[in-house]
Amino acid sequence: MGASSLTRPFRFSADGRTVIAMADGRIRRWEVETGREIAGTILSGAKDLLAGLLSEDGSVFAGSDLNGGAVRLWDTTAGRELRAITFEKEERPVANDAIALSPDGKWLAVFTDTVKVSRKGGAETTLQITLWDVASGAPIRTVDAGSSVRSVAVSVA
Repeated sequence: MGASSLTRPFRFSADGRTVIAMADGRIRRWEVETGREIAGTILSGAKDLLAGLLSEDGSVFAGSDLNGGAVRLWDTTAGRELRAITFEKEERPVANDAIALSPDGKWLAVFTDTVKVSRKGGAETTLQITLWDVASGAPIRTVDAGSSVRSVAVSVA
């Protein structure tokens, strides 16, 4: 496997025959058995991302932009950006890696906080997890995360 600025995320393909990694603004793939690099996929605009992850099946890449105002989603096979999930003015992901994809890449979960400042100078922070449909970009549900949640993952069990 050749050298590059390989970064996380990386993972095995669903069938275990390929290693998939994000590097240099593209998805790179290698055959496990031979170590030979196979066709990569350029993700237009992905070099400006601060953090990212791949769905377990390698079909969807999600990346947080530098200012935390959006999570961008790509179809890794076609190399096309599916959409950007944007947030309200007061809402931001709690961290650069506060996102999770379902194993099949159909759902995105984002752990966010919303800060509302009162006219008297006080501030109220609400932590929530919003589940988004990747295909449509529509929010499915938002749940109050309370104050003890520190990370988010998606399970289809």
